[in-house]
Amino acid sequence: MKSYCKFEVKVLRTEKFVNELSHDFLIKDIEQKEGNILSFKTEPASERKLKKYLKKKDIEILLVDKKGAYYGFLNIIKSWGLIAGIVLGLAFFFVQTMFIKQVEVWSDGQVSEQEVMKLVESYTINKLKSSIDTKDLEVKIYDEFEDLSFVSVAVVGQTVVVNVKKEVKPSEMEDEFTAIKAKEDGRITSIEHVQGTLCVKVGDIVRKGDDLVLPYVLNAQGEEQKIIPKARIMADVWITSEVMHNSYYKENFRTGNKVTKNEVLLCGIKIYDNNKVNPFENYDTVIKDKHIAENNILPFILRETTYYEIEEKIVQQSFSEVKEKIIEQCKQNNLQKMGDCEIIKKENTIIKEAGNITTVIHTCVVSRDIGG
Repeated sequence: MKSYCKFEVKVLRTEKFVNELSHDFLIKDIEQKEGNILSFKTEPASERKLKKYLKKKDIEILLVDKKGAYYGFLNIIKSWGLIAGIVLGLAFFFVQTMFIKQVEVWSDGQVSEQEVMKLVESYTINKLKSSIDTKDLEVKIYDEFEDLSFVSVAVVGQTVVVNVKKEVKPSEMEDEFTAIKAKEDGRITSIEHVQGTLCVKVGDIVRKGDDLVLPYVLNAQGEEQKIIPKARIMADVWITSEVMHNSYYKENFRTGNKVTKNEVLLCGIKIYDNNKVNPFENYDTVIKDKHIAENNILPFILRETTYYEIEEKIVQQSFSEVKEKIIEQCKQNNLQKMGDCEIIKKENTIIKEAGNITTVIHTCVVSRDIGG
């Protein structure tokens, strides 16, 4: 079994952490777990140095799992009788570890790993590690391959590790790099991260306008590399509607008194008026037009205007009489704010009373892409 040391650590910004870590260490089998937990494997020779690195970065180590013949052998060589052989073996190992033996290329699938490996091998294989200029190699890769957004070269043990990513361009406005921002308030439930620097994690509560993914990544030198952010971020969004009910309200009623004014119009010009005057201070108006010429040959119109006297009264209506109607009105208001295919995950109704005023608040939770 090939020896390895498996680490599980807790980090907030996983992509930045992996980029920084891969500059100094060879890490494999990277796995993102729930609760900001990151799992990865490294060579046994890097275990202590990696532990010191994590401690220096104040990163919580949850698990260190050592597997393989290397660790079994370590237990055996504690026997004094094998010390001499071990010293000779270590001397030979030390000499051969001064040379580069292999190249590993990691990409996003849009760059040919074989072509990148062939280029890098021509400058590194069987050469002293101290003679490898990683920055110069990065420049050579940029020059050889077009439209790369990210290149990182690191020497880890006897391996040159290369990270490359193809530039992702939008259909228009290729020079515009803007962060993905939250379109509305919500609690993040899932993240499908493609590229860019992620600012949030599952479980975070965000406000409308908060940054979700920044338009850059960090290269091997820790410098910002501009990139179009891409991600699908789903969140539980709260939709709220409220309706207030006053137990006492004003309503207009007709008293039964009315006055009707008659006019005759020809081509819109008044030719007759019965001179009735509206005597009411508060009133409703109803207007009716009727053609009075037979077969409408001449455009004579009889306009009847009726003024109804109204008075204002205080009406009392308890909330219990209209409770179900108001709750349904709240629900309908929320449904109008939802998309056609959205499904309510949870809903709640709250009733608040303050004097004569009763407020009904209905809230429902739906799942939405708040970054798209």
